[in-house]
Amino acid sequence: MTRHNSPFAGHCAGRCSILITGIAALFGAMCVQRASALSPRNYQDQQTKIEFSGYSVQAPKKWKQEKPRNRIVNFEFSISPAQGDQRPGRFTLMNASGSVEANLERWYGQFTQPDGSSTKDKAKVEKKELASLKVVVVDIPGTFKDQAGPFAPATMRENYRMLAAIIPTAGGTWFAKFVGPAKTVEENAKAFQAMLESLKKN
Repeated sequence: MTRHNSPFAGHCAGRCSILITGIAALFGAMCVQRASALSPRNYQDQQTKIEFSGYSVQAPKKWKQEKPRNRIVNFEFSISPAQGDQRPGRFTLMNASGSVEANLERWYGQFTQPDGSSTKDKAKVEKKELASLKVVVVDIPGTFKDQAGPFAPATMRENYRMLAAIIPTAGGTWFAKFVGPAKTVEENAKAFQAMLESLKKN
């Protein structure tokens, strides 16, 4: 039996091939667009609001949001080093337990002073009312005992500084902590203060 190829069938196959190719290209473009929309750069440009326990603050736009290094940290940002500094600053926000005094003592214990004096005496502690919350703000200079965890080996970092805040809410106490080389922290001190003052109830 002789089999005849239909011109119509060939024409249809050609059109179907073009249609399938076009759909695939469109789908690929959509995937690229979606991936671009979710890229870290775009996320950083658009997402600066940090929400926690019914409150929120606006993080400085120049700070880069990163995945927290450990599970106890809820939010983490990296701050570019100032000129001359070798390491970036680190900002974390976490929900934890313990009294204000106990946590202040813990933070004092993370610093030593080059002249051997008391870190507690060097620290500046201020109480502020922000968004009807009694917030405690602390500024600690010195040599910082940098540890990945309570049982991890420590690296002593000279000429460091910490700006931190203890924020009590009905949903628990939150600890905002910005640590880095003293010059980097100084360049971002006003930005940290502005972030705290942006605190509001959602």
